[in-house]
Amino acid sequence: MALALHKVDADEFSGLCFIGAASVAGSGLLPFVVVPLVVCLAVGVGFVAAGFAAVHRIRAAVRRGGGRVERLERLMVKMAVFSALYVVPVACVLACLLYEKGSAPGWELRARTTPCARPDGLDDCPLDESIPAVEVYLMKTFMSLMPGIATGVWILSVKTLRYDTIAFNSAERTVKVIR
Repeated sequence: MALALHKVDADEFSGLCFIGAASVAGSGLLPFVVVPLVVCLAVGVGFVAAGFAAVHRIRAAVRRGGGRVERLERLMVKMAVFSALYVVPVACVLACLLYEKGSAPGWELRARTTPCARPDGLDDCPLDESIPAVEVYLMKTFMSLMPGIATGVWILSVKTLRYDTIAFNSAERTVKVIR
């Protein structure tokens, strides 16, 4: 839908296509990026909270029954770390997008109304006042990549690689039997 409405444009900083990269003020950033991000974040936090509540109830029941809860507590720590590695970056990206959305009209107004001191515009232009700090874009880009990095770290564990090796070797034996 965003493509059909011509809301996708290029982000000069990262070289990627993005909704609302060129003109944040009049773009589809809010309906096509911010609102879905808020909805997904809220639903995800709700599921994580429900998961923690369920695991906590199970842990309490096992503890009352005199069972060992060390593995369950390790699972809870993994859930907390993995959840934080998803929720914190998404919240940072959301904060950066809202900062851009709120500040873009002021940036655009300053860029259009404040003339440069020299006619050639090479010396004393107020460009640094009419654009956002590059740190905001760097943080948004890095935090956008963070959930993928977290997933890669989670998946590339020794245990997963061991199971992948076993699966690959069994598939290789199956191929030899078929031939």
